[in-house]
Amino acid sequence: ALPSRFDNPSSPAVRSPCFSDPAFHETLRTRIGREAKKVRYDYYNVRLHWTGDEFFLGPNVCHSEHCLKRVRAHLAEEYGSVAALNAAWGTSFASFAEATPCQLRELPSKDRLARWLDHKLFMSALFAAEWVGRPADLLSAASPGSLCGPTGTQVPVYVAASKKGLK
Repeated sequence: ALPSRFDNPSSPAVRSPCFSDPAFHETLRTRIGREAKKVRYDYYNVRLHWTGDEFFLGPNVCHSEHCLKRVRAHLAEEYGSVAALNAAWGTSFASFAEATPCQLRELPSKDRLARWLDHKLFMSALFAAEWVGRPADLLSAASPGSLCGPTGTQVPVYVAASKKGLK
């Protein structure tokens, strides 16, 4: 295994919350809508909101059924064929449905990072879309004209990437 200071062995393989889980999306939608009405943002003309301070994705990637479904669709689009994926990852999957990324600590060597890195890059885009972009969109729908985003020292690209969308 490849040890790394960026990998947390005690971190679970499924994030909580899982950014791809429809239940998480519904909870977020309900909470933001409820709070926007309760606090009466429109009445008080509150338009600028923050979603959190110095949050980040973390070192590990999510292996929930929801994230795996989305990352597999992304891999199919990115690689085009299972043969190309297998060549990059050093694997022998028969289909994209079998493709399973790994945690950094599970890589056999540092010479072939694609199996972890593809998933990590996907999760970064997912984090931007679902943790930064979705709340901003929901808040804007609940209180038109509102803007929101993170504060602190997290990577600014998350805010820009949240505007691009993710399938």
